[in-house]
Amino acid sequence: MWAVAARLALSPAGKAVGALLLAAAVLGGIYILGRHAGRDAVLTSLANDKVTILKEGRAIDHAADLLDDSGLCAVLGGCGVPGDAGGD
Repeated sequence: MWAVAARLALSPAGKAVGALLLAAAVLGGIYILGRHAGRDAVLTSLANDKVTILKEGRAIDHAADLLDDSGLCAVLGGCGVPGDAGGD
């Protein structure tokens, strides 16, 4: 049995099959490494974006805290009070 396997492995067809298996293993490994590296890059980017959004939100909150009533109305697009309320 081993003699048959040895003859098959050393034959041109056996070498071709071995080369295909080796190429498949190498390409599979490269694919898996690339996929993990890409996933890590996306997760890092999302984490950095989340931190940036949180910092910008705090800056906006701080700026809004410093405004008076008329400033808040201006930032919010007006308070819904018409210019002429009909009073004398």
